[in-house]
Amino acid sequence: MSWSAAAWSASSWAVWPPLPLPHTIVLDFGGVSLPVLELSELIRVEERAGRPKDLAALPVLRATWAEAERRRGRTT
Repeated sequence: MSWSAAAWSASSWAVWPPLPLPHTIVLDFGGVSLPVLELSELIRVEERAGRPKDLAALPVLRATWAEAERRRGRTT
């Protein structure tokens, strides 16, 4: 799969491929590279947003973070 002008307009991304941003990682999905927030930063963003839907997601995000840390041999 390749990116095309039809898939992303100039307003979608100022630069393609996107430049690395703070607290992001680039994941490859079958040859498609997507920049995503690090999980720890996503948790902070959801906390700051404070909307009910963001707050509702926090328990799952925190549990996911704790499990990832556990698998890395770290404790939280």
